[in-house]
Amino acid sequence: MSVLGIAYIGLRTPDVEGLHRFYADLTGADRIEGTHGQLRLGGTVLGFWHAEAAPVGPDVIGLEVDAAGFEAALGRARGMGLVVDGPRRYNPHSRGFEVLDPEGRTLEFLHNDPAVFWTSE
Repeated sequence: MSVLGIAYIGLRTPDVEGLHRFYADLTGADRIEGTHGQLRLGGTVLGFWHAEAAPVGPDVIGLEVDAAGFEAALGRARGMGLVVDGPRRYNPHSRGFEVLDPEGRTLEFLHNDPAVFWTSE
């Protein structure tokens, strides 16, 4: 058996509709049919489960985007009035910015140049 990748990320929340709308608006993700209000983010599905309270902890979700997607997500975040941490360059081939979702989870949008980012020096 080998792991092929992450199939989905499930977020527990007391406000399923509100959190779903936030992620859909911020990411521009495709909505897909399903029992947990799923959104397709590239090859990964984001689902939303009802919980009495949002989990407490240092949850971080890193979303990889292409160059155009980086600029689009940054523009949407600013248009939504979110406090944006960044953008910043991690190295000449990688940049990112972070925002918080309504329940305090960190979302990091990353653009890595795949032609050089994963090469050894």
